[in-house]
Amino acid sequence: MAPLQVTEARGVKIYNVSSGKTLPEWLSEKKKKSLRKDEDYKARIELIQDLDFECASNRIKFSKDGKFLAAVGMYPPQVKVYELEQLSMKFERHMDCEVVQFEILSDDYSKMAFLQADRTIEFHAKFGTYYKTRIPRVGRDMVYDPESCDLYVVGSSPEVYRLNLEQGRFLKPLSLLAEASSCLDRSSVHGLLAFGTDAGVVECWDPRLNKRAGITDVAAAVRRSGAPDGGGEVTAVRFDSDGLKMAVGTASGHTLVYDLRSSTPVLVKDHYNSLPIKDVRFHHTGEGSYLLAADPKIMKVWDVSEGASAERREMFASVEPPADINEITVSPASGLVLMACEQPRMHVYFVPALGAAPPWCSFLDSLTDELEETKRSEVYDDYKFVTREELESLGLSNLAGTGMLKAYMHGFFIDAKLYARSKSVLEPFAYEEYRKQKVREKIEAKQGQRIVLPQKTKPKVNKEFAEQLEQSRAKVQADIAETGKIKSGDKKRLSAQSKVLTDDRFSAMFQKEAFQIDKGSNEYRLLHPSETAAERRVRDGDDEGDDDDDDVALDHFDAVESEEEEEESDDDDEGLA
Repeated sequence: MAPLQVTEARGVKIYNVSSGKTLPEWLSEKKKKSLRKDEDYKARIELIQDLDFECASNRIKFSKDGKFLAAVGMYPPQVKVYELEQLSMKFERHMDCEVVQFEILSDDYSKMAFLQADRTIEFHAKFGTYYKTRIPRVGRDMVYDPESCDLYVVGSSPEVYRLNLEQGRFLKPLSLLAEASSCLDRSSVHGLLAFGTDAGVVECWDPRLNKRAGITDVAAAVRRSGAPDGGGEVTAVRFDSDGLKMAVGTASGHTLVYDLRSSTPVLVKDHYNSLPIKDVRFHHTGEGSYLLAADPKIMKVWDVSEGASAERREMFASVEPPADINEITVSPASGLVLMACEQPRMHVYFVPALGAAPPWCSFLDSLTDELEETKRSEVYDDYKFVTREELESLGLSNLAGTGMLKAYMHGFFIDAKLYARSKSVLEPFAYEEYRKQKVREKIEAKQGQRIVLPQKTKPKVNKEFAEQLEQSRAKVQADIAETGKIKSGDKKRLSAQSKVLTDDRFSAMFQKEAFQIDKGSNEYRLLHPSETAAERRVRDGDDEGDDDDDDVALDHFDAVESEEEEEESDDDDEGLA
């Protein structure tokens, strides 16, 4: 089997690098040995060892130098750092509380800050935990400004907390117009800060002056695009690397792209899931610029390059993992996408259309080349295709237009588990019939393996003639067995009889009705005069048999009268005279 699962849509191939089976640490040695025969386990690809958590992963980031990968998850709350050149985990550390967000302060992993759910900010160095401090309100997001060494934290209050790491103290907070803020980002080009608020507004601040630089009403832009719910709060915000564009995600599932020189969005996209956008990112390659936006169910990619076709702007690619998405990250200048999901495993996808494989896993390019030789069609393992008529027969037609059904061609894709449950309710005894059928198939398969003696099939035409030939052969063979000698006549008879029964030239005689022997014909009676009258009566019936015998005899001979009949005839002649 192919080592990677690949799906293709709109001409873009997406390889699932984390599709194979994983090996739990608690697995016994006996079970590990038994997995040597498991084809799925042998064909797995483990891109980075131990790229998973006990329950779920919350956040995932690359270090600035691109040599390390850090991720936080639970349960228990912990952080794992991976060395990419070695494709393995460097270390893991446990924490006292769940991590909401974290920032890598240095170029490598040596300095990190973790925002925890209990209002604690925990700082780590190479050796481990370095310092802890608390903020007045529960934090939701944070970002680090390396120019001023300020750590900005937003949360369930209009204040943006500023912690200066050089001075080691809190500075005067920034005051937003909204009651709370859910996300923020900093541009690496001009240093502008963008805060996404619960009021559906993005506020941009200049950290050099600590003043508001502008306000963008995202909710109003979503309403103008035709969305009835008005967009809701801003859940994700991200600056582009060129410093001119900004992407915003809303709670209604809309993604907007702004040019900072205009208050009108240049692009508005709807995920049609009515789920909040979890993360948005810009990605640049030598072929173009792309926008990645992820809600809990799916990540969608749009081509935002200048001069991109309308089709590519409509949708370039999409990735739908088996678990809810918490955060996405992309390896710089490559097509490798990593996802932190509500599942023990962190999912890894390789999209060659977004770029080549990173230098630390360049072997992915050769694997995809091998897959080109053995193409696979797209398979929906978790979905069942049903027509509209089948949907109505299942009583699920009211689900049309909801997220439970995916419209496709002349029908819908429905979740396989939901289809099975509906089918079991509609046909409660279908499983029992299926089980009985499988049992019968297994029994017949076992019976087919038995040694069966060949049985001679009797012909449908001239059955009696074939039986006579068989009896004659058996009688001759019995005489030969008793005497131990073969007469010349018996040898010829056996040869002739065997040819009639086995030679293909005579096969039509025992297969076609046109060659059926008619024992009631005159030709047959002339060729078989030794047939007794009793046999004819048995064959033709008692009454008809006597008449037929008399008719045949009178045709060939004159009737002979008895003496009594002659006397009676003489008396009759005298009386007439």
